[in-house]
Amino acid sequence: MALAFFSKRYPESEYCLDELQRMKELVEEGRLKVIPVFVNVTTSDVKNFNGVFGRKFNEMRKRYEQEPEKVQKWKKAVEYISEISGVPCTSTDRYVVSETVKAVKKQLFLMYGRDPNPMKSTDRVFSNLLMAFLIGSFGGLIVPRIFFSNRELLRVAFWLVTLPISFMVFLKFEEGVKTPPPVTTPPPS
Repeated sequence: MALAFFSKRYPESEYCLDELQRMKELVEEGRLKVIPVFVNVTTSDVKNFNGVFGRKFNEMRKRYEQEPEKVQKWKKAVEYISEISGVPCTSTDRYVVSETVKAVKKQLFLMYGRDPNPMKSTDRVFSNLLMAFLIGSFGGLIVPRIFFSNRELLRVAFWLVTLPISFMVFLKFEEGVKTPPPVTTPPPS
């Protein structure tokens, strides 16, 4: 399963567009499920290349005017993935993460037939792990770009940043969950 986080500045990144193109290929082969997440951008703007998203895509198109086939593949990938039912988020980071977790749980239920609604202990742990990984992924996408421009270094740095952040966030989530003491019955007198 993959998440495609569309934002107003998404088309600025050749790396993101290449990854989206690969996602499209894998979805078409039936080897991947993708959930698009529209962060502070409308699904319509992404699908139709309107607004800031459309302007940024046209700027990328101009930069790659010598490679029209590459730009065409990116365009087809954006159109294809944005047509998949996704998560529109125009609110806070916490809301984005919460809605994304719900969408992932729903997709997992569809894939594996497990009811995503009851919050058993294992479901809580799973939700906390998933939310921690999503938060870590945001950090893994942003922090390495500050220090590296090399594509291979970005991929390695993504995991080197994502995993520790995810682990720390998960521990914080779990720290907030207190298990009640076992119920004991007094001995008969």
